[in-house]
Amino acid sequence: MTITQDTTIEGRIETNVFDNERLPSDWDSMSESEKMDWLDSATPDEQHVDYNTTVFGMHEYFAINLDDTQALDESVTHLAIGDDSTAPTTDDSTLTNEVFRKSVSDYSQINETLTASTFIDSDEANGFTFREVGLFAGPNETDRMWNHSTIAAIEKDNTRTITIEVDLTFSAA
Repeated sequence: MTITQDTTIEGRIETNVFDNERLPSDWDSMSESEKMDWLDSATPDEQHVDYNTTVFGMHEYFAINLDDTQALDESVTHLAIGDDSTAPTTDDSTLTNEVFRKSVSDYSQINETLTASTFIDSDEANGFTFREVGLFAGPNETDRMWNHSTIAAIEKDNTRTITIEVDLTFSAA
């Protein structure tokens, strides 16, 4: 007898924008971890919540790991940002127009929810309008993409610090 169970994955992307004039005076001497802690406790000047499309790469990862005869050991390592607003599809393996990529600042999996947060400081990714994000298992353009989302347009310049948190929640349907 074969039993199959459908799994659903819901993705939520929270983008928080902080004006640099509100940052503490010792900001430049703080570690990235200390900066993330401060930003997590502060009220952002702008906040956007969007929902994502999970893509084939993530589905393939889970299918391989559900088979007892195979295993694929990988985890999300990078967040990529693009400036294109083309609607994502499940067949995507790259962003439509990637302009910036950074290691995930904080990563955890608690029960059914995987959370990956990335901190973008005032001197990073300036001059772009963020319109799409994706999580990748690996730092290169050829690595496995797990999700792809269009987000509310955010103009990035050196007066703003941004955090992007992606939550992927898995549940049996």
